[in-house]
Amino acid sequence: SPYEEGGNAELGEDCFEELKILMTPVLSEDGQMGIHEEMEFYFADKLALSVSKAYQEIGKEENCYLTSWVGGKIGGTDCGWVPNRHLLLCLHGERLAAASEATLRMIVRDLDCTKYVLQAMKEWKLEAKYMNLSSCKSFFFESNKARCYKCEIFVARAFVAFDVLIK
Repeated sequence: SPYEEGGNAELGEDCFEELKILMTPVLSEDGQMGIHEEMEFYFADKLALSVSKAYQEIGKEENCYLTSWVGGKIGGTDCGWVPNRHLLLCLHGERLAAASEATLRMIVRDLDCTKYVLQAMKEWKLEAKYMNLSSCKSFFFESNKARCYKCEIFVARAFVAFDVLIK
């Protein structure tokens, strides 16, 4: 599985490391917390602020994910509208290792992970190689469900990260 106790497959990967830097709020010259200057290149002005705020607030949370975050309310802070694909990137990868199967299932369901995995398969030209998977609307795991959800989340996060950074 890409997310295991003590480490995860995102560590050292340029796209994930770059996104962490971009989404981490910075201290402006006037002492206020602001967004990294390059965030606006990858996200529209208001969305850049919402994504950065969501990433920061999720970092303060003990939970890996809560369904209520989809509405932009994280830890009592209204972060504004954050699309599911961007909220998926705001999750902290190191917390996915310890997440319960139920939490992982909620992430996959609420944040459209299957949709992004199928888009990745199409864009990366893997449909013919994995015909059974690429023809599914959702994935059903009979065993090792938590590990399978982690793989699905990893592929979805990688696809969205590449999509955001390469535009």
